[in-house]
Amino acid sequence: MNQQPLVSLIVPAYNEEKVIKVLLSSISKQSYQNIETVVIDDSSTDNTSKVAREFTHEVYTRKHAERSVQRNFGAKKAQGKYLVFLDSDMEVTPNLYQAMTGLNETSTSLLTKIMSIQAQTLRTGATITPEKDWNG
Repeated sequence: MNQQPLVSLIVPAYNEEKVIKVLLSSISKQSYQNIETVVIDDSSTDNTSKVAREFTHEVYTRKHAERSVQRNFGAKKAQGKYLVFLDSDMEVTPNLYQAMTGLNETSTSLLTKIMSIQAQTLRTGATITPEKDWNG
């Protein structure tokens, strides 16, 4: 039995076939393995769902709605102790969720702060590295 808490990654997407593969590939390379990825396809007209299904079976296509509605739907489908909301154009560093769950042992408030940080976005190029930015 896995003793690590399940982390649910919730990804709303609309016509993101060109970028979502980068995110889902980076999730598959995580050092922390107890992760579920829930993709909510907002009635895309491209191959977003097809690309997402290459990485996770939890892909839901929904009627077009606001991003917050899609995130809430994903949260209801998620089974994890922790919920992390990601944008489909992001890329996460390999040790991100290992660092986040490890910090929970010492500081819940710090974990909450960290979970609100976006790891890296392709549009801005901003990068947050757990080893540099979160170790006091």
